[in-house]
Amino acid sequence: MSATPATAPPTAPKTTIVARGPWALAWRRFRKDKVALIAAAVMAVIILVAIFAPLINSALGQDPNYQDQVNGLDVNGLPLGPSGAHWLGTDALGRDVFARLVYGARISIGIGILSTGIAVAVGVVLGLLAGYFRGIVDVIIARLLDVVLALPVVLAAVALVAVFGQSPLVTVLVLAFFSWATMARIVRGQVISLREREFIEAARSLGASSTRIMFVELLPNLVMPIIIYFSLLVPVNIVTNAVLAFLGLGIPVPTADWGGMISDAEAGGLYQQAWWLVFFPGGVLVLTTLAFNLLGDGIRDALDPRIERLLRK
Repeated sequence: MSATPATAPPTAPKTTIVARGPWALAWRRFRKDKVALIAAAVMAVIILVAIFAPLINSALGQDPNYQDQVNGLDVNGLPLGPSGAHWLGTDALGRDVFARLVYGARISIGIGILSTGIAVAVGVVLGLLAGYFRGIVDVIIARLLDVVLALPVVLAAVALVAVFGQSPLVTVLVLAFFSWATMARIVRGQVISLREREFIEAARSLGASSTRIMFVELLPNLVMPIIIYFSLLVPVNIVTNAVLAFLGLGIPVPTADWGGMISDAEAGGLYQQAWWLVFFPGGVLVLTTLAFNLLGDGIRDALDPRIERLLRK
């Protein structure tokens, strides 16, 4: 009789381990945050409206600055409410509120993002210098930080705008001036904790310059806190710009701006008879601020490796 061949033991199925970098893991966490995704979608719509504001108004045949004294006001000279001709009504000068709201998105969001970008850039550079060089450089920048953080933002901004005049550039610079200090403090603390690490010592031993160490070795390790702070600072600057516009120190008339629209409605108590003049620009301002804050919170949670709640099924 022939021997029965031995049966090979079953082999366990191979398990493939997929390596994921920190950005892939952050994107995975972010995708599981439904609130952040909704906020991102809302912000995408608002930003697209701001970018294509001239095309939208042109397609609707509306000019944000056109004062229609004949068809834009009633027989008593008061604004018209929402209708088919004017979706969100008209203001005290007969201008279409929807057209001004759409164009105001370009001004308000543009100023918020641009001023935040300048503030973050200045704060990152000064924070790198203070944290890396320490000594007298750190002392000078730290005292400058204390001065900026001690100033009452709104009152100082009002004074600066009153001195230099009203213009988009002045508003952007004023907002950036009062926004960079916190970013610099965050970066300074991070650099102090990183400057003695092994990879920095290795770069120094290889003869790398201080500029290369700061901007090539240290800066990439600060990307996450920079992104988080940027996303949370934008709505702050949008609201501050609206406050300046409400006080009459923002964008010069007749340029549409959300804060300026609310200020126009408040003048003479007009909002008591025309509720839409405050409701729509105020509602869009609240929606934009809320969406940016929720998006910033989602980005923070996604980039923080210590947070695991979003990975739970």
